[in-house]
Amino acid sequence: MKKMMFILMLMMATTLSTEAHRYSRMHVTISMQTFYDELSPFGDWIYTSDYGYVWRPYFDNPYAFRPYSSGGNWVYTEFGWTWVSDYRWGWATFHYGRWYFDDYLGWMWIPGYEWAPAWVSWGNYGDYYGWAPLGPNIYVSMNFNWLAPDPWWTFVPRRHFSSHNWRHYIYDRPVQVNNITYITNVYYNDNRTYRENNWFQGPRVSDVERYGNTRIRQMKVVESERPDRTLARNGVVAFYRPEVDRTRNESRPTEYRKAENVRSETRIQSNPRTNDPGANRTREEMKSSTRSTRDYNAVQNPSTRVETGNRNATEVKKQTRNDSPVNRKAEGSIDNSRQTPEKSREATIENRSTRNNEPARTTVNRQESREAAGRNSTEVKSSRNESKSESPKRVSKSENVERKEAKAEKSEKSSRSTSSAKSTRESSREGRNR
Repeated sequence: MKKMMFILMLMMATTLSTEAHRYSRMHVTISMQTFYDELSPFGDWIYTSDYGYVWRPYFDNPYAFRPYSSGGNWVYTEFGWTWVSDYRWGWATFHYGRWYFDDYLGWMWIPGYEWAPAWVSWGNYGDYYGWAPLGPNIYVSMNFNWLAPDPWWTFVPRRHFSSHNWRHYIYDRPVQVNNITYITNVYYNDNRTYRENNWFQGPRVSDVERYGNTRIRQMKVVESERPDRTLARNGVVAFYRPEVDRTRNESRPTEYRKAENVRSETRIQSNPRTNDPGANRTREEMKSSTRSTRDYNAVQNPSTRVETGNRNATEVKKQTRNDSPVNRKAEGSIDNSRQTPEKSREATIENRSTRNNEPARTTVNRQESREAAGRNSTEVKSSRNESKSESPKRVSKSENVERKEAKAEKSEKSSRSTSSAKSTRESSREGRNR
């Protein structure tokens, strides 16, 4: 019996040790270069004079993106309300560093060193819960007095905050935040000495349960072994949250652009009426996609954005005028709708090559026009000679006179023969009478 009890206790100790090792913080350390390498396929790295290298994600509709407002959910953990992102790069951008909005570049992410369940500021505004990304160099404390700009806030009715379809209830009209009540219940991480290692926990669970008439289940945070989508199921949420080495080095993105060369010409709408930026794509997916180009600045401004397949009245009128029968007759074109796809592609390739070789084409056209002019003149002369040779010969004046005289002589002979015959008949008549 004692031996059996010893075996059971040993098995229990082994199981508890395994579970403890599973849920403990893995001591994985990365450098800032890891952020540069892991996020490069999903967006652009841009160098700014104020914050150094910042990152901007790729979306189908990038102007509609706002951090902590799409592609994720709030779950409650031992750290407070924790953002679980569906994006493949969410492990870094929503738990390290800060977001800020540039009027001509859009939302940009600044890499950071400390992990948090979410770097946001919480508030209570009437019957709504609201949250906004913390700006650059903003740290959490009890005497928190930083005010996020109005367009940064996301507001959801309190009764829908914990529902699965909370994104359908986001207040999508411009707001002016004047009398918001900040939720300043702060989580203090005593394991670190850095001052930025504190964050806001968000609304109290008892209040969320009361307003939403539901029960909130606290989920356990465990470690993930690789940077990937955050997984939450069976009461457990797995994060990849390594420690970031603070040692300064010369690391930088493999590819980056300067902010001065990327800025759009017009200001970007900072408070869109939609929080659906569309599908998140990699650089290769953006290049191969036929839905839109990779020019971020051309599509993030709604005033200049043109949907695929839609044309305005000016474009339709211009195309109708160019495709009119008069223009087709004058240009010697054919109906493009009757061309086969192969002929259309050949015509497109020929037009591209023609545009690329415009100077050579001009010289050849001039030479061909000269040769054509020479051929035309030769053909005209030969046609004239042929017409002269084939035309009937002209009759001279002497020939006409001879013909007239011969005709008169013939008529005279015929009259003489007629008169002789007449005289013979008369003489025969006189003989009979005698």
